[in-house]
Amino acid sequence: MDIPYISGREVLERIEMPKLIAEVGQALASLSKGEVIAPPRQVTPYLNDNTHLNMSVYYPRMDIWVTKLASVVPGNPAQGRPLIHATIVVQKGSTGEPIAFVDGSVITGLRTAAASAVATDLLAPKHVKNLAIFGTGTQAETHLRAMCNLRDFTSVLVFGSSMEKAKAFCDRLQPVYPKLSLIPTHDLRKLREAEVICTCTTSNEPLFSKDQIADSVHINAVGAFQPESRELSSDIIETARVVVDHLEGCQQEAGDLLIPLAEGSFSWNKASELGHLITQGAKHSSRITVYKSVGHGVLDAAAIATLLENA
Repeated sequence: MDIPYISGREVLERIEMPKLIAEVGQALASLSKGEVIAPPRQVTPYLNDNTHLNMSVYYPRMDIWVTKLASVVPGNPAQGRPLIHATIVVQKGSTGEPIAFVDGSVITGLRTAAASAVATDLLAPKHVKNLAIFGTGTQAETHLRAMCNLRDFTSVLVFGSSMEKAKAFCDRLQPVYPKLSLIPTHDLRKLREAEVICTCTTSNEPLFSKDQIADSVHINAVGAFQPESRELSSDIIETARVVVDHLEGCQQEAGDLLIPLAEGSFSWNKASELGHLITQGAKHSSRITVYKSVGHGVLDAAAIATLLENA
């Protein structure tokens, strides 16, 4: 049996972001309703700061098992390698037969950004114009793509770990988005201009505090996925409306929430699952809103479903 391998380049060519955003929304709603089989993912630290992840989901709509094996290596970018390497195995649910192997690194970036887009569509105003992105890697790039599919942004502040990285990111992507003004910066005073913020970093410490952002900003926090790391300060979480991709996963891994919880400035009854909001509907709030994601296999399944249906 010849099992096809679908490369990252093919994934990018075949997945259309609007279709992926719609599929991810359906998948998250199904997850919150208990309609998918999703055992807890295995997270194994190794070799100092490295992490290996194993996540598997049965997706009834397509009758597929989707299993992803991923390694997150924080030291890779400094050596010119991707932060995340991942491979996905797709099997026919009813027979167990393998259908495909897929480059999981590109899938991870696309599906994470698509989920952020679902949250942004529910929680941010329709006519926002100013976006800020923290990070210059794959997640930053896919979030830029997803946000521009969703809203007519006119300017994007790009905060990198260095000005050189932020400038290189903007120089590379400005021709792709000619109607946007991509602005590399490290000046947090400009952050109050942002109406939507996406944090896509491996930072262990908060990137900014509540007094540096607008009172009604929407934040997609997707970079930190371990209990001791966070991108957002406790004063933001204390006052924000908090929405999560999956409550159980965030209770185990989301340092952005676990640290304020330990400090007494947050409780889990403040958090809603995005899937529930999709089903019930949500109105934009005049307060700060935070979508916190640690990732879930159902997002990979949604991306694979989109990929297979566009074969």
